[in-house]
Parts: sequence; structure tokens; C-alpha cells
Amino acid sequence: MDTSTETPLYCNFTWIEMVNYQLQTRSDTYNHYYIIICIFCSISIVLNLHVILSFIFEKDLRKRHHIFIGSLALSDCLFSVTILISTAGGNLQPNTRKLLCTIAVAAAIISLQTLVAIAIERLFVIVLYPFDKDVNSPKRLFAGASMIWILSFTFTLLMNYFGNQKKLDNILGIWNLSILLVLHVVYFIIYKSVARHEKKMAPSRSHVEYVSKRLLKTFSIVSGSCAVCWLPIDILKLRIFDLSCKEEFYIDLYLFGFSLAVVYSVINPLVYGWRIKDLREATHRRMLRLCNMCRRG
Repeated sequence: MDTSTETPLYCNFTWIEMVNYQLQTRSDTYNHYYIIICIFCSISIVLNLHVILSFIFEKDLRKRHHIFIGSLALSDCLFSVTILISTAGGNLQPNTRKLLCTIAVAAAIISLQTLVAIAIERLFVIVLYPFDKDVNSPKRLFAGASMIWILSFTFTLLMNYFGNQKKLDNILGIWNLSILLVLHVVYFIIYKSVARHEKKMAPSRSHVEYVSKRLLKTFSIVSGSCAVCWLPIDILKLRIFDLSCKEEFYIDLYLFGFSLAVVYSVINPLVYGWRIKDLREATHRRMLRLCNMCRRG
């Protein structure tokens, strides 16, 4: 029998399982991807843990609009931890590896949905209900973040339990593309609303601080990096292009797209750490404490 016509085992895997299979069985061919994924996962864990610990121990950072950012850091950290363990752990049992892949998929869903939740919260506060102080109350934001976690894990576990793993990939591809579209639309509405308000206020003010420009810069970084890092793997999930999973080029595309998705978990804490003044100051204080401890030691 001609083995070249046989469908490889990994063709029936989910996207994370395929990546793990290729990295574990063909580490000599894809060693550079293995190193990149492990390095960026480690960096992501350190950066996101710093954000989480800052929100926990720094009283100045315990603000209502930081709840979603803390949830985002936690999901990115969980994604990186599970990917690092499943990638670096060569002797893991199949059930353990599958569980880690399931958690990683759920964490990725939570991360993207939290980005949309942040955008919608800003839409309510800035555009729809600017004078309603309770529209983003801590209870509502915490409830929203909790629902994202519960629904994401429930959906992922149910899909894996019923064995529809390839169907899960297709659904996630469509869902993620929809999230990216909603993210860009919401940010565009916010920007246009703020810019219109500033245009009306400009003649009556001598020094106008254009908040819209700062918003546009932040939104462009967040939505642009999200699109660049997640679009390749999402398009591959949908199998829009007629590529056989037996082709070497197909595997390279998958590993490249997956590497970009891992890089995105590093970008999030860098962007929000750079744009949030309180977090920058907390980082500066933490670094000073660390330097003082090293000097005393």
C-alpha cells in the first residue's frame, strides 16, 4: 500500500494538539519554533504575573476599570503556562496533554473576549452613559469577567467531551474573526464620538488636549496587534485555503501562526503597562524595592 496517500494522524488534531505533536515528534526540524514558543511563554508568564501581583498588592491600582485588565493578564498567564508545560513536557500522558490543550483553548477564548469586554465597557462609559457612575460598577465588571470565564470553560469542555474537536476549531475561527470585527467597530465608534465632542469644544478652549489622539493610539496598538497575531491561525482553522495537512508548508504556517498567538500574550501586558500611568509607577516602585533588596543582600 502506498503510504504517501495515507492521512497522517495529526490531520485530525486540534490546532494546539497539532503544534504539540509536531514539536515533540520532529523537534530536529522545528527546533527554532520550539525555542521561540518556550521563550515567549516564559516572558509572558513573568510580565502577566507582575501585572496580577501589582493589582493585588498595590492599593493605588485597585480601581474598577482594572478588573478586566487583571482578568486579561490572568488568562494570558494561564495560556502561557499551559502551552509551556505541554510543549516542554515530553513525557506527559495523553490525557494530561489533552487537558492542558483544553485549558489553553479556553484561556485564549477568555483573552479575546475580555478585550471586547474592555472595549464595550469604554463604549458605555465614554459614549452611551458618560454621566452614569454605576454603569461600570465593580460588581457589574466582576460579574462580567466571571461570566466570560465560566462560559468559555463550559463551552470548551462540552465541545471536547462530545468529541467535536475539529468542529471546535471551525467555530473558534469564526468566533475569533467576529470578535476582531466587533473590536475594531467599537473602538472606531468611541474614537469618532470623542473626536466630534472635541471639535465642538475647541473654539471655546485656548489649550485643547486631544484625548481622541491618545485613544486612537492606544486602540490602534491593541486592535492592530490582536489582528496581526490572531488572524493567521484563525484563517488556518477555517481552512479557507486549499492546503493539505500533509504538506510541509501547511505545518510551517500552523507553527508560525501559533507562535504569533503566543507572542500576543506578551504584547498585552506591555501595552497596558505602558499606557496605564498607575501601573507604570507601581512597576517603578517595585523595581526600586528590588534594587534596594539586592544592595542590602
